[in-house]
Formats: sequence, structure tokens, C-alpha cells
Amino acid sequence: NIETLNGLENATILSKVSLKNNNISDVSILAKSAESLKYLYLDNNNISDLSGLANCKNIIGISASFNKLTSVEWLSEWNALQTVLLSNNSIESASGFIKSENLICLDLSNNKLTQIDGIVFEADGYIEVNLSNNGITSVTLPNNCHFSKLALHGNPLTDDSFLNKTKGSDVSFNF
Repeated sequence: NIETLNGLENATILSKVSLKNNNISDVSILAKSAESLKYLYLDNNNISDLSGLANCKNIIGISASFNKLTSVEWLSEWNALQTVLLSNNSIESASGFIKSENLICLDLSNNKLTQIDGIVFEADGYIEVNLSNNGITSVTLPNNCHFSKLALHGNPLTDDSFLNKTKGSDVSFNF
């Protein structure tokens, strides 16, 4: 079980980092590879903050499920993102979260979200979004959203008017 990333101080050209299933709480040392880092796998650790990686703007995929994340504002500048897997954390807000036109998969299931109005979906193609098992009561979507799948089950939804903007999408939810 790795607890620290000591020894990676001089690793400045990492492109893919997998540190799954450890006891790591701080990964800010990876910011030294900001230009080259493309994929980051951090599932099942003790990470509560990734803001130290805010300058890693070339990341295409991040998986940091089963951690202790509460905030994701640092992702707003990651314009190359295609895949974001952050399920089973304690994320309460995703305001202004995703601005990537390349996004194809977003999983924020099993967090503490109560609204998704601040999530910006600018993807040109169809995207798969899983927001299941949060505390979301209503959904506001822009007109240009194209979902291959939108999962909202396990949320206390009180309004289904958002369905008018999801024509042709596979939407699952319950009241």
C-alpha cells in the first residue's frame, strides 16, 4: 500500500499514471508532468483534494472514484477531457464543471450533488452521463444536449420537464 509519492520528484514526462487501490492522500507532485500527463487512475485512495493538479490541462481521462473528493472546480480548465469517472466520493457541487467539447463519459454517481444546473455540457457528440444516487431534485439542461445515456435513478426528482430536451436519448430515472 503506497502512502506517498516520494521518489517521483524528478518524473516530469509521465503520460499515464495508475495509482489505484493504495492509501495515497496527496498527488500534487504529479503536477510536474502537467504538459505530458494524459491519463490518471486514482481509484480507491484517500484523496480529498486534486486542486494541485489544476494546471494539468492536457488530461484526457481521469478516474478517481472511491476517494474523499468534495469539490471538482479544478476540472473547469481541463479542456481535453473525454472521460471523467468520479463516482463514490462526497462531491456536493459541480458548478461550471465541464467545458470540454470532447467529453464522451461523465460519472458522478453516488455523490452528494443536489443540482446539476451548473454542469456545462458542450460536447459536440453524444455523451454518456451517470448522475445516479445523488440528491438531485430537478434538472435544467441546455437545448443542445445529446446524450447516448443519461442515468438519474436514485435521485428525489420532482419534475420531469427536462425530458423535452433529451429526445432520442436513453434516459433512466425514477420518482
